[in-house]
Amino acid sequence: MKLDQVMKRFQAAESRKRSWEKTYEEALQYAAPQRESFDEHIKGIKRDGAGQVFDATAQIAYQKFASNMQMSLVPPFKKWINLVPGRLVHRADKSEMASVLEVVRDTMFTYLHMSNFDTQIVETLLDLGLGTG
Repeated sequence: MKLDQVMKRFQAAESRKRSWEKTYEEALQYAAPQRESFDEHIKGIKRDGAGQVFDATAQIAYQKFASNMQMSLVPPFKKWINLVPGRLVHRADKSEMASVLEVVRDTMFTYLHMSNFDTQIVETLLDLGLGTG
C-alpha cells in the first residue's frame, strides 16, 4: 500500500473518530471524571467531576464492567489459557508437543504473575468499557 493510500485511510479514520469524541467525552465525564479525555486541559486543574456528577451509578457500573471482564477473560493468578498442539501436528508428535507446550504455558504465567499485568490490564478493560479500547 502506498503512502498516499495509507494517509487517505488514516484521515478517513480520524474523521470517523472525531464524530464520536463528544460522546466519549460525555461518557468519561460521568463514568470516569478523573481520567484524561480528548479535550485539552489547563495544567494544574483538578479533574474530579465533583461539579458535574451527582451520583456514582455510572462510575460503579464502569468499574464493575472492567472487573467482570477481568474475571471472565484474564482472572488474576490463574492460568487462563491452555496451549495445545494444533491439527497440523502429527498424531505421533502430539503427546510430546503437549508436554512442551505445558512447560511454555507455566513459564509464561510465572512471569506474567510476577509482573504488574493483573493490575494494568484493568486500565485496558476500562478503555474497552467506553469503546475506546
